[in-house]
Amino acid sequence: TPLDGISHVVVDEVHERDTQTDLLLLLLRELLPTRPNLRVVLMSATVQAETFTKYFGDCEVLNAKGRTFPVEEYHLEQALELTGHVLLPDSPCRLQEHQQYHRQQFATAQATGLKGRSSTTNCGTGAEQFDAPILNPDYSEGRYDGFSKNVHECLKRLNESVVNLDLIQQLLCHIDDELCEGAVLVFLPGLRDIQDLLSALSADRRFADASRWRLLPLHSSLSPAEQQAVFETMPPGVRKVVIATNIAETSITIDDAVFVIDSGRAKQAQYDERKGMRRLVDVWISQAEARQRAGRAGRVRPGYVFKLFTKFRSQVHMAPARIPEMLRGPLQELCLQLRLAPILADVELRAAFGRCLATPPDVAVTAAISSLQRTGALEADESLTPLGRHLAALPCEVGVGRLIIFGALLKCAQPIMLIAAALSDRSPFLSPLGRRDEARAAHQIFHREQSDHCALLEAHRRWADERRQRGNGAARKFCDRFFLSERTLQGMSDAAEQYRDQLVELGLLTDTRRMAPDAKERVRAAESANGDSPLVLKAVLCSGLFPNVLRALPGKKFPQLTHGKQTVQVHPSSFNRDVNKFETPYLVYHEKVQSSGKIFVHDCSGTTALDLILFGAEPQVLHAQHRVLIDGWIEMRVSPRSAVLFKALRHQLSEYLRARIGANVKLQAADDASAGVGG
Repeated sequence: TPLDGISHVVVDEVHERDTQTDLLLLLLRELLPTRPNLRVVLMSATVQAETFTKYFGDCEVLNAKGRTFPVEEYHLEQALELTGHVLLPDSPCRLQEHQQYHRQQFATAQATGLKGRSSTTNCGTGAEQFDAPILNPDYSEGRYDGFSKNVHECLKRLNESVVNLDLIQQLLCHIDDELCEGAVLVFLPGLRDIQDLLSALSADRRFADASRWRLLPLHSSLSPAEQQAVFETMPPGVRKVVIATNIAETSITIDDAVFVIDSGRAKQAQYDERKGMRRLVDVWISQAEARQRAGRAGRVRPGYVFKLFTKFRSQVHMAPARIPEMLRGPLQELCLQLRLAPILADVELRAAFGRCLATPPDVAVTAAISSLQRTGALEADESLTPLGRHLAALPCEVGVGRLIIFGALLKCAQPIMLIAAALSDRSPFLSPLGRRDEARAAHQIFHREQSDHCALLEAHRRWADERRQRGNGAARKFCDRFFLSERTLQGMSDAAEQYRDQLVELGLLTDTRRMAPDAKERVRAAESANGDSPLVLKAVLCSGLFPNVLRALPGKKFPQLTHGKQTVQVHPSSFNRDVNKFETPYLVYHEKVQSSGKIFVHDCSGTTALDLILFGAEPQVLHAQHRVLIDGWIEMRVSPRSAVLFKALRHQLSEYLRARIGANVKLQAADDASAGVGG
């Protein structure tokens, strides 16, 4: 029986609603009828209890009193009153009469105006703004009785979805002039917003005084050393201002924060299964997230939170909780995990998703199933193929899992596992604020083969050589010189070892734990015999990342990149960003992201037409046209005779790989049976 010998399962932070938590809750609920004595405890400080009690058959709710200090709340209208803020004519937050917004557009408008700023933040009468027409569709005069005329006139023309940097600056002045000592935590949507506010504050003489202020950014892309600075205790008379994204909601705690300024906005990832693309959208946070942010101010003493959204918005327009990740994230990995769960083995995938706490759209489920069938992970009846069973056992996304498996089969295991580790975590290439150009120039030494993935390997190889030959101190200096994160590089090594252990369990690699050092070294060298060949590495990248393929066509200055009929750009963080001409007409990439109206690809590498024929979708040979068509849009000119030979070679290669994988699955099943695994 699953969880045999376990009496209690405690699931914390259930309000975050990530896919793995929701999957765990589904499996626990399905298990409870067969394990009536099992006790499941769901915990959260901001949970909507009724959602979870209903899901678990009206179970009991226990409330524990919190230990945080009281937090005094101020909403937007009160912040405008306290600061006397005036919405100047050139403010990016001011709606102009020619702008047309209906409610839905207004609620989700992108903060595109943040590049410009009003000419001054001084308070004044702002006579030009009085008696202005009402352009804010969420303004109602009766809601703000008791507030000054200035507040009413601001709200009439305010685009609430644009982060008001001037108001944040004035609130910092108000805190410093009128309230107590303590650190300030400012929540903004993204890195660009953080940079804009830092630039604005640094340009102000008051905040540029290092003896009085310490301005610190906090974002997931910053190095560990940069992130560590936010925890430092300031000397008397110095006020710390941490400008952060939602990473400071739960992942990181600023213990000395007394004040919170909450923009009410956040970047949210939404995944389109049909397009295979992630979109970063600037959205309003939920009521639960607003409470979580406010709670950051009351950890060590009574605190204050300034919410840059109206009380009406927080009570009426904001959703009670964030949209569950299962409704906006990729579903392929979940499909495989559901197929692997014995308790749901006989349930169709659509029906299994229907039993989840939040049911994903049917079109997203259908697209995920089709994608897995297309890549050979699911059969037509939704059962796992041998490849799918291996992929389900690996703790990574499907494309990265395919990379790892084919890397082992094609004898370049170690380099591919290092690449997979980097793709599953963060990049080791640092780009500190204020030193981005310097870092980019330093990174160019690692650029190889017009490939971001080969650059990752080169950086890791040089760091490992430096540490092995000259010691840990030299390795740290190497990282400092070339703007590398040593923690991430070490994490790549650790994750690669974990992947190797899993491949050993799957029977794809040899267990070397009890071997003598010389024998272990020989075995591992044989497993990566092709690891120094860029051609083989790129072939494996193609096998794992397909159908993420780009066609590179000549352009005026830079190549024009397309995926089908879609035009995309290489992300600025890529080594291929400034490539004038690619050596091959095709690229494979890890991820496609839409942000600020543009579509970017991350971590791309050149690949050949032969790679696509051998490892892409089944090629369609158009004999009369002397062409081959792959995936319905990749067209290449090939003679009929060559095309037939390539298809035969592809068939033999596929049969070899399928036989290797299938044989290991049978051995694993036999081992499981002899060990009594299952149920």
